[in-house]
Amino acid sequence: MAESSEPSKLPRRDAVVDQVHDLVRNGLSPAVFVVEIAGFDGLAGSDLDGAHQAVREVEARLDRVVRGRDVLGFEPPARFLLGCSSLQPDAAGGVLERIRGGAAFPVEVGGDAISLVLDVGMAFFADGATGASLVEAAETDLGRAGSTA
Repeated sequence: MAESSEPSKLPRRDAVVDQVHDLVRNGLSPAVFVVEIAGFDGLAGSDLDGAHQAVREVEARLDRVVRGRDVLGFEPPARFLLGCSSLQPDAAGGVLERIRGGAAFPVEVGGDAISLVLDVGMAFFADGATGASLVEAAETDLGRAGSTA
């Protein structure tokens, strides 16, 4: 039986931007992590249902990273947005380790166990930041070399 064409029911980017902005308005200092499954297009090209299965597995693993007022969202085809309600740059290592831990175990796709690589971008609150500016900064960071988890 074919899987749904929609791999995730999480809120989309615009909703995450709004929720992160609410955190800023409430006096918190949020950080945003953008997590993308590397090589997803190749996986989807060979097994779309398996690729969607991998997205759902990564979603379940990232959901375990979410704490308290944090927010998790999804942007197709394979990008997750994690807004941490109050996180200083020196504490980012713990979140990155939890993200890496989620990718450390193989995912079963089409009867085969595959290892996923996650690319990660991040941005931290600074005076004047908005939900949109934080998400955009994390997306920009995602594109820089060396962002793989």
